[in-house]
Amino acid sequence: MNSIFIKKYFLPGFIFQSLIIGGGYGTGRELVEFFLTEGPIAGLMNMAVATIIWSF
Repeated sequence: MNSIFIKKYFLPGFIFQSLIIGGGYGTGRELVEFFLTEGPIAGLMNMAVATIIWSF
C-alpha cells in the first residue's frame, strides 16, 4: 500500500476510532500501547478487527 492510499482511506478511520476509544482515556497514547504492542502490521490488523466488531 502506498502512503496516499493509507492517508486517504485508513487515517480518517483511525482518527475516528481514536476519538471514540481515546475519549474515555484522555490521550491517544493508550491506544498506541494497546493496539501496537505486537508491531505496526499486527496493530493495523487489531484495529481492523475492532472496527469490524463495532460495526455490528
